Amino acid sequence: MSSKGPSLPILQTQDHRSQAESLTNSRRSSSRWAIAVHAVRMLVLALVIVGAYRSHQRRLAKDRKPIQNERLLSFAQGLWPSAARCIPCAANDLLVDVEDANETLVGKLATTSPLTDSIVGYAGPSNVILGISIDGVVQKVELAHSSDTADHVLMVRNDTRFWKQFEGRNWTNKSNGTNPDSTSLELRPDGVSGATLTSLAIAESILLRIDAARDAQPTTPTIFSTLTSLKFADPLTQDEARQLANEASKQFPEEWDSQHVTLATVSSWEISIVDRSATIIGKVLRSGPLADQILGYQGPSEVLFCMNSDQTLLVAAFRGTYDNQPYSRYVKDEASYWSKFEGRKISELANIDLSTNGIEGVSGATMTSMAIAETIQQSFKRLVEMERTNSSVDQPAATTDEQSIATGRWWNLSWNERFAIAIAMIAIPWSHFRFRGRPANRLIWQALCFLVLGWVSGNMLSLALFSGWAKGGIPWQLAPGLTTLLIVACVSNLIFKRNVYCDHLCPHGVAQQWLRKIPNSNRIQSITSVEKWIVRLLRISGLMAIGLAVLQLLIGTSIPIAWLEPFDAYVWRVGLTWSVVVWVASLAYSYFRPMAYCRHGCPTGMLLNYTRFNSSRSKIRLADMVVAILLIAFAALS
Repeated sequence: MSSKGPSLPILQTQDHRSQAESLTNSRRSSSRWAIAVHAVRMLVLALVIVGAYRSHQRRLAKDRKPIQNERLLSFAQGLWPSAARCIPCAANDLLVDVEDANETLVGKLATTSPLTDSIVGYAGPSNVILGISIDGVVQKVELAHSSDTADHVLMVRNDTRFWKQFEGRNWTNKSNGTNPDSTSLELRPDGVSGATLTSLAIAESILLRIDAARDAQPTTPTIFSTLTSLKFADPLTQDEARQLANEASKQFPEEWDSQHVTLATVSSWEISIVDRSATIIGKVLRSGPLADQILGYQGPSEVLFCMNSDQTLLVAAFRGTYDNQPYSRYVKDEASYWSKFEGRKISELANIDLSTNGIEGVSGATMTSMAIAETIQQSFKRLVEMERTNSSVDQPAATTDEQSIATGRWWNLSWNERFAIAIAMIAIPWSHFRFRGRPANRLIWQALCFLVLGWVSGNMLSLALFSGWAKGGIPWQLAPGLTTLLIVACVSNLIFKRNVYCDHLCPHGVAQQWLRKIPNSNRIQSITSVEKWIVRLLRISGLMAIGLAVLQLLIGTSIPIAWLEPFDAYVWRVGLTWSVVVWVASLAYSYFRPMAYCRHGCPTGMLLNYTRFNSSRSKIRLADMVVAILLIAFAALS
């Protein structure tokens, strides 16, 4: 009985081999083309980021440039109709002489920049033109440029009452019609409601410029010798000093008995602590007049100090701020933060290296807490300089090491940052390991990302973060954890063709993955017409958020980009914001449609996916044309 064995494979013909080789070559060619196209795509994106950075820096530098002569002449003619030309003042290169057609002097002009460029409001300095009559009276002031937030600047510019406060002040001597020994800063102007910090920063620039004119050498930094702050104008009260002295007595009972000391007001920023024998045994100070230019998220903060007679800081306490209130409130209540400064000599605090001394940012409020730390450092540095100036004994100049400590930048290597760096570095190999698929391993990893990157440190990539870094550069020393996360996200997208951040690191992505594990009989299984519209709305909302961020880069608006995404909700200490609404809504919808926000509505995910390389990236898409248009726009602005 014969049986039919298995048929032998048909030998591949020459034509079949040719077709296979042709297909392989075609795929290789397509892959090379995709690589080339994506390389150009990333180059254009990089140029857009550089353009955004340079555009923002130009806006900041705009106020530092001398005002054009045509602008000065226009201002002068509005004040003195006979004005014909503006020329540099021969006696003072910081003034401009205004002459008529007969070369007769009709007045003088001054600008606040560059002498007061260090005075900033929310976002940057301002430059103001002052018109001074021949007899030395300020007749008119006008805002020329400002790098501060546009809405605040507009409010100040349109407030006539604010500008009238400076007219009639004497330019050449200290007499301002009230006290002949007073300075301009002591005659405090009113700010503009709704734009307090911006208006007071402009007012301080004007008044310090007037005081500079009364100095024999106005180009020297002695204009800052007047210890007055318009931003923190409220004088130190004896109730505040008593409360701080009592707290110092509790922590350091050997210093004094709070029941047997009296207080003596020395100035608006200093109160002495005096014992029964009328000996000064300590003092309470406020930092406002010493250092009010250091910004956190939105503005400076003021600190109270209580010191003993040995110049040792006993107690430091938060007094007030222009910064975000939830952030500052958390710093205020963090006792361990303040204890790192207490018990140190002011000479040590003046030159302290914050990083090596373990002074770290408060979790969830890094910018605010580190700005307060720098305020403390700069306040005591100012005090030390004042003591050296007032001492009859010549003090040696600071050594190179001391200068580098005082001015050098420090690394923020808190444990939160270290954990964020470690998790980010592990993420790429983790995404390739097989055992990540085991439920227990995956749960541990997800919990680690959710807690450490989310609720504990708040180290998450976001649209607001990209926008801020595009404008001001990457603060890699202040935020090394976030910087590492960004590097890992870019490297994994470009080289490993995987969106490691969105798939394995993002806390909000983890939350949506956990929702998938919850049984839900109402979970959407098929896409209906209503579902299609919801998905479209999600995509449009994500694209609109990106559009607003781009608008902010182009024209410098003050749109709260962080509110357009849910990530601020994980920084729970900041309290309720619109981010909480986005957080709740995105998770609620993702409960019915798994990973809906990640897949369709996340602006950060859209941007990261744009950088991701795969074989399909050889095609030119609408997003590429939008990026190219942005490049042209930034080039045109330059």
